[in-house]
Amino acid sequence: MTMEFTIINELKNIVQRMDALETQIKDMGSQQHNSKEWMDNADLKAYLNVGDRTLQNYRDNDIIPYSKLGGKIFYRREDIERVLLENMQGQ
Repeated sequence: MTMEFTIINELKNIVQRMDALETQIKDMGSQQHNSKEWMDNADLKAYLNVGDRTLQNYRDNDIIPYSKLGGKIFYRREDIERVLLENMQGQ
């Protein structure tokens, strides 16, 4: 076996491991996304990069749907993503 052949095989192994790692990372991201179907105010403020008053305005003007449970407000991620898509400009 030549040195060149050995190096090529090692590079192929590295690429395969990197592909497997990339798949694992993508799977972890989708699992995290699915496990976090609901967001609270803090989550949504960070997601949209807005403040408390802006979220209050969105709720008051029925821009975003929400649920209130025991004084805490929750938003479904899919609802927020739908509202963002529906209001996309310059399509």
